[in-house]
Amino acid sequence: MGIEYGEMKFTREDLQRLFDKQVQKLVGLIDTQLQIMQKKHPGQQVNHLILAGGLGHSPYVQDRLRARFLKGGGHSNAANIQVRVAPDPQLAVCKGLVGDRLRRLKVGKPVLNYRCCRASYGTICKELYNKDNPLHNGRSLYKDPMNGKLYVTQSIAWFIKKGKPITSDEAITHSFHRKVSPGDPRRAFPTSIVESYADEPFLPHHMDSGDVHTLCEIESDLSSADESKFKEKNKRFWSIGKHYFRIDYEIKVLIGPADVRFELWFNGQKLSKDQPIKIEWQAPQAFELPAATEPRVSEMPTSPAHATDGPAEMNGVQQ
Repeated sequence: MGIEYGEMKFTREDLQRLFDKQVQKLVGLIDTQLQIMQKKHPGQQVNHLILAGGLGHSPYVQDRLRARFLKGGGHSNAANIQVRVAPDPQLAVCKGLVGDRLRRLKVGKPVLNYRCCRASYGTICKELYNKDNPLHNGRSLYKDPMNGKLYVTQSIAWFIKKGKPITSDEAITHSFHRKVSPGDPRRAFPTSIVESYADEPFLPHHMDSGDVHTLCEIESDLSSADESKFKEKNKRFWSIGKHYFRIDYEIKVLIGPADVRFELWFNGQKLSKDQPIKIEWQAPQAFELPAATEPRVSEMPTSPAHATDGPAEMNGVQQ
C-alpha cells in the first residue's frame, strides 16, 4: 500500500486481507446460527443462505462462503444449503428501512411487529438483601446510610432477553428512584448498560457471575427536574433516618430497526435527548405473545464518592 500522485494504491494482497477479516466474522456468525438451529430444531434442514448488503454484493465474498459451506461445511443440518444473493444487495437495507417507514405512515404499524435480539441487555443496580434468597449468599453487602438497609451490589436487571420477542410499537418502561441529600447540586447519574450472549436460563444475576460485559453508559440528567416534585423523606425532627429527597423517574427503552434508544422521563415529561446504541436482531421464531408485565422499580448505579445514596437499588425485580 502506498500513495502516488495523490492516489492511494492497494495491492491485491492488501485488499484480500481486509476482506478476509470480514469473511471470517461472517463465517463465525453463520456457524453460530447453524449450531443454534441444530440445537433448537434438530430435525430441520437449512436450505438457503441469503446475502444482502454491500459486502454480500462482492463476488469474492460469495465464492468464499459457497466454498466454506459446500455440503453444509460440517453442519449436518445444512447438507444442501445454497448461497443466494438478494436483488440489489447494496440497497437491501435502505429499501427495508424505507418500506418499514412507508408502512408505519400508511397503517401505523411496522413491517415486523416483533423482533428477537441476538443478545440480552440490562442495567447494573443494587438489590435489597434477602437472607432466604440463595443468590444473595456470599455476596458483598452495602448498607444504605439513608435507610440503614442492606443491599446486594452489582446486580443486573435485564430489560431485553436473548431470543425473546419484543414489540417495536411500545416502549419498555422501567421505574427508578434516587435518594439525594438536601442541598446536593448533583442531579446527573450514570447508568451502565450491560450485554450478554448467554441463553436466558444461564443469564448472570451479577456482574461477576457469568458471561456479561459493560456495553456503554448513558446519563440520567435530572438537573432540569422541578425539585418541588421530589418526595421529601425523614423531614420531621423525630425521624430516626437521615433527611433526604427521593426522586422517582422513568427510563423508557424504545426498540428501533437497528438500535435501542433511551429516554429519561420525570413527572410525565421527557427530559433527555434520545441516546441510541446499536444492537443486532435475529428473525423471530414461532412464539406466544408475551404477557403484560408491571414496570420494574430500580435505582441506577452511583459512585459512593459522589452521592450519599451509594450503589444502585433494585426492588422486587425477578431475574
